[in-house]
Amino acid sequence: MYVLLMALACTGEDPDDTTLFLLPERGTGTALATGSGMDLSTPQAAFFAAGHVAQEIDARWGFPATQIPLLLWEDVLLGENIADPGSCPYSVADGPETTWRTGCRSQDGYTWAGEVSKTTWEEDETGDWLHYTFDIDVSSDNEGRAFDRIAMSGEFYYLNGDSEPLARYAEANLRVEAEGYWAHNFEDALEDAWSDLALTGRWQTLDEDGDAVHAFEAAADLGAYGGFAASTGELVDSGSCVAEPEGSIALEGDQSARLDFEGRDRCDGCAEFYLDGARGPNACRGL
Repeated sequence: MYVLLMALACTGEDPDDTTLFLLPERGTGTALATGSGMDLSTPQAAFFAAGHVAQEIDARWGFPATQIPLLLWEDVLLGENIADPGSCPYSVADGPETTWRTGCRSQDGYTWAGEVSKTTWEEDETGDWLHYTFDIDVSSDNEGRAFDRIAMSGEFYYLNGDSEPLARYAEANLRVEAEGYWAHNFEDALEDAWSDLALTGRWQTLDEDGDAVHAFEAAADLGAYGGFAASTGELVDSGSCVAEPEGSIALEGDQSARLDFEGRDRCDGCAEFYLDGARGPNACRGL
């Protein structure tokens, strides 16, 4: 995908070098994220963007490829104040595959359309796999609702690895339209970003001598903010500094930006910010 090659290009790595990833791509279809148009000229914008694609720099979704969709699906939509367990949606199990079907309105006033499927299996050479496919749209106009509308489409693969050094692997190609959810939680920036969010890419975590070594190449669109491509060859998480690994993330939007994290050497929730190669103010989580 060209957006991913752009991300690799801004790191100076050979786009044909696939040695970062131990597994071949599973394939999730035509990229849903365009990965272009975001203004990355401020450290705040760069950190906000990186938090949506990079492992372990935002505690809310430490592994974005899976935790972003599963936050909305498992924690929000399947919550008892949104769904009617067992009936709206209702699930059908067929061996390793579970399908949630809709066409219903829950007792709390949420209208459900579409379906979601989940397949699990084990591969001797890699570990336990999970594959989700989303085509779901849930909306409400009731007073006191938790959100106005949440829609998700696309798919992701996730591997919980059990053969060293591969600890985790994911591929995602997803679109999210979350209207009113983050506004109800007083997160205006996330409301603007998640109103039309797309995420396409690959993620990998290796266990090397007790350290988690992350790699990814991804593209994202964040609603009104626009899109960007991003990559890292190595983010090292020693476990001694929460949500701040050590290493660099390259970002490509309307500008080229880079975040350099120092991990346990500083552990301050910040990264050195570079814009088109020039050092700028630090980029910090939560600003």
